[in-house]
Amino acid sequence: MSEFSSITVEQCLKHPTWNMGGKITIDSATMFNKGLEVIEAHWLFHMPFDKIEVVIQPQSIIHSMIEFIDGSILAQLGLPDMRLPIQYAFTYPDRMTVRGARPIDWKTLGSLEFFPPDDEKFPSIGLAYEAGRIGGTMPCVLNGANEVAVYAFLRKEISFTRILTLSVLSWNGTRSRTTSPWRLSARPTPGPAAVLLPCCRKGISRGSYYFSDDLRLQCHHLRP
Repeated sequence: MSEFSSITVEQCLKHPTWNMGGKITIDSATMFNKGLEVIEAHWLFHMPFDKIEVVIQPQSIIHSMIEFIDGSILAQLGLPDMRLPIQYAFTYPDRMTVRGARPIDWKTLGSLEFFPPDDEKFPSIGLAYEAGRIGGTMPCVLNGANEVAVYAFLRKEISFTRILTLSVLSWNGTRSRTTSPWRLSARPTPGPAAVLLPCCRKGISRGSYYFSDDLRLQCHHLRP
């Protein structure tokens, strides 16, 4: 973990199996993508969080598994190719040929490995679980904070470890409707993302939050 602060953008973008955009590739490096997928699975499939489990499958062949009450498992497998899920999102429930996509060669595939994520090295997964359980605005806050932090890292404005730090700051500075009498409404701002950060700059009192899409922070007050 001592080496995490020196991880470069170029190193993060060299994913061993996937060819994805910069944002998703950095999320994969921080494991934030898995945390966000947990929240997605909860809402898409009406599944309680304690029934959703994250496991690491380094070959990137098994993309999801469903365990039935009898213990049998149905898995979705395929070579890592982002064109497949993107096209299926457009053609669902039908499937079409993807030009250039390769099928799995079972004779040469080799073994498939599984291991649990390291929560100490990648606390982002646990953070996402907790945000999902709290509910309210918390998942949106966590997602927005991570998005702004990732783009700042891609522009080489912050270190790799600051991505998680900013996400934790947004967590500590936010109150959800489900856990607080506060009524928070995130005011939209121009740009691809907005982030809530706790007030920590000199001369600004607590109760104000920062919204930003490029880390040039502006203060906006939220009404209780």
